[in-house]
Amino acid sequence: MSTEEWRHKLQASNAQQLAALQASIADVNAKVSSLGREQDRLLKAIQENTKALTAILQQLRPILKISVFNEPTSGTLTPNLEATNSPATFRVYACFDSAGVLSIVRKALGKAAIVENLNNGTALVANAKFKEDFGVEKGQTIAIQYSVSCNCLYLLVLEVPSVLAV
Repeated sequence: MSTEEWRHKLQASNAQQLAALQASIADVNAKVSSLGREQDRLLKAIQENTKALTAILQQLRPILKISVFNEPTSGTLTPNLEATNSPATFRVYACFDSAGVLSIVRKALGKAAIVENLNNGTALVANAKFKEDFGVEKGQTIAIQYSVSCNCLYLLVLEVPSVLAV
């Protein structure tokens, strides 16, 4: 085989390899482009799901109704508290420096107020923490009262999403 024939054969072989390489590069570019579109689609789905989950988590957060720290008190401790969601669960955490009965005054539109003693009507122990949950519906108001004048060491009332109150 002459040098000229070798050169033509080598050029033909190089041309074939170049064509195959260009085809591979085009295939890779197409796949990269497809991956880019898929990545964009997935990113958009993730962003939408993040917004939805954030909205759900906001609904699961307790809502602060009132907080009292180390203040003298007598009688009614809170204004009329209303549920933001219905039905709702109010969680009360309380600690007083004197023994007494903690109760709620429940009012509903057009109905007489009723008093519900917490802790089964048993006096709370001085300087001991107390926690209890109770239900509240839309249209009801709740006031919390203590039977003796004393220092309210801590009173916290939260509206807890019903799904978390179980």
